[in-house]
Amino acid sequence: MERKPHKTDRRVNVVRLTAAGQEVMLKLEKIAVDVDAAFLGRLAPDEAQQFVACVKRMLGDHAAGTQSLCGRHRRQLTKK
Repeated sequence: MERKPHKTDRRVNVVRLTAAGQEVMLKLEKIAVDVDAAFLGRLAPDEAQQFVACVKRMLGDHAAGTQSLCGRHRRQLTKK
């Protein structure tokens, strides 16, 4: 992470991911996809969709930022 003052508003700090941070995020995303595939892989795509929907409903607003779903299921869940 890198934090710099905003160019025109001194009350604001701009926070961004560095190149090294982006590399780490790519690695973490791959790990998350692998974990999701292992976890959801035993379910049929419609079962996985139902499971994810139930978990997101239980989590409520906390699930707003969840995007980690294995590729096979992600494609199927986003085709609604």
